[in-house]
Amino acid sequence: MTKVELLTQSAPHGACRARQLEDQGQEAIWVPALKIEPIKDVDVSVLGGLRNDDVLFIVSSHAATLLAGLAGSMKAVDLNCWAPGEATSKVLSDLASKFSGQLNVRYPRLASSEGLLDDADFQSQIRRSGQLLVVAGVGGRTLVQDRVAALGTHVERLELYRRRGRVLSGEEIRQLRLMSQRSVNVSLMSASVIEALESHWPQTVLRDLKCQQATCPSARVASIAKRFGWTNVVLTGPDRSDET
Repeated sequence: MTKVELLTQSAPHGACRARQLEDQGQEAIWVPALKIEPIKDVDVSVLGGLRNDDVLFIVSSHAATLLAGLAGSMKAVDLNCWAPGEATSKVLSDLASKFSGQLNVRYPRLASSEGLLDDADFQSQIRRSGQLLVVAGVGGRTLVQDRVAALGTHVERLELYRRRGRVLSGEEIRQLRLMSQRSVNVSLMSASVIEALESHWPQTVLRDLKCQQATCPSARVASIAKRFGWTNVVLTGPDRSDET
């Protein structure tokens, strides 16, 4: 029996993935666990101090899109920009024309923070630059900046958005209850998504979904899912959303 895909990623990732699956003849339902809220009046002075060949880690496509909107605050400098995976890298490359300088956009072969830290080119660029700018949302993992700072590198963090858990509509709750009676695969792409489900979705809905198969992009996220009671967790590797 073909499983129904329940996608919990935020916009635009979840909607795009749902369309891809439907084009392939797969039934998919998108119910985002999070909403993304840009932060107003962000202090962007750190952008004006960037130099040629400085290194940026842009943690998500949300961060990439919002950074492009601030390109006017940056000098015409050439930057080494790292993304966690292919999707964020593509968004940043598509937006490169917004910047006055050149962007050298890369992502590690193992699409994760751990993969980035192990990447020899990233390590070399950090040593040459002596500093790293992390462009992210409020909260989330700080593994990269903590490890890089521990090596004596100067690290700045620019937070451009907040993630908020979504309260489900009555129609979404009805839809999820009907889904739980079928064979479902629940996409759990980040720790933030899992925590939002736990705090904002009705426990009666979650109880049934937690018995279904759940797919996670990494052992870390899978471990968090199991800790919250998801009993059938499958490790799939990062998908094209790179959601962080």
